[in-house]
Amino acid sequence: MKYIVSLITLCLLSMSNASFAIGDNKLAENIAEEVGVSQEVARKMVDAFKEEVIAQLRDGNVVRLHKFGRFYVEERPASSGVPGTGEAREVPAKNLLRFQPSRQGNDSLN
Repeated sequence: MKYIVSLITLCLLSMSNASFAIGDNKLAENIAEEVGVSQEVARKMVDAFKEEVIAQLRDGNVVRLHKFGRFYVEERPASSGVPGTGEAREVPAKNLLRFQPSRQGNDSLN
């Protein structure tokens, strides 16, 4: 898993000059080219990375990637809200996926 995280982090940092959003397929294509593996293997690496991050967050862990940032869960408490109908209703509590970039991650963009 550490190898996969390192490869994905390297590819994400090397693509910092891109001015558009890319999806899983393009990310896997770039990783495959950078590492010298097939696109199918790279796609499995991307999927495994995402699944592992979510699994760790569900278990209550914070996922820290050295010189990149950290993924964590922010708990939004229940509250009352007024939708477009004007009726007050209870908004349930919710867990939100968050990412906080590291200083080194931000510095690598400039």
